[in-house]
Amino acid sequence: MPDRPLLSRRTSLALPGLVALGATAACDVDDLRPPQDDPTPSAAASASPTGAPGGDTAVVEEVVAALDAVLAQLLAARSVPAQRAAVVPLLRAHRRHVEALDATSRATPSPTPVSVEQVRAQELALRGSLVDSAGRAESGALARLLASMAASVDQHLAVLPTGGAR
Repeated sequence: MPDRPLLSRRTSLALPGLVALGATAACDVDDLRPPQDDPTPSAAASASPTGAPGGDTAVVEEVVAALDAVLAQLLAARSVPAQRAAVVPLLRAHRRHVEALDATSRATPSPTPVSVEQVRAQELALRGSLVDSAGRAESGALARLLASMAASVDQHLAVLPTGGAR
């Protein structure tokens, strides 16, 4: 058997970096725990029926109102056959967002057709509102939920076509 080192030169150079990466990743394991496993008693003790702590009720109501406004525009945009495929994924995502907030949407379609450009502008405003609301949320779980909703809007905006029929 030839004499070969146990570790190659490349592996021995990369190993300290991998160990450091593993050590830093392990430090934040508590932050990765799902919100329902949050051991802080204050979050559970002050929860309202919607699951948001008392001070977050207004934040949730604002977000649901903003989602309803966007849903109304998306329902109107969906009525234009040429843009239906582009807006249906957003419509589904925002309905799930309302459900995640333990709320019910009261959105009714806007009476006038809405263009993709108008949808994009409304989505950009919603994203900003979600980011702002996440910053104002007292509950970490609610802040994470709102931030993930903002990320969802960003992802949908990335694939939303530019231009469109009115």
